[in-house]
Amino acid sequence: MASSRVYLVTDGIATIGLVRARSQAEAIRHCTAGRFVATVADQDQLIEAVGKGMKVENAAQEPEAA
Repeated sequence: MASSRVYLVTDGIATIGLVRARSQAEAIRHCTAGRFVATVADQDQLIEAVGKGMKVENAAQEPEAA
């Protein structure tokens, strides 16, 4: 079994929890399970979101600072 660490998971404002995990991603996934859902956007959803100014982000790149 891979070694684990205890991660302090926050949302940038408040502490969500302390999680023993093998990686940061695993700790975040543990805390956000059930809170978020990702589905493939259909054409109408894309048109609506882009029309509201939403931009498509590339998950392989670092997110822009807020």
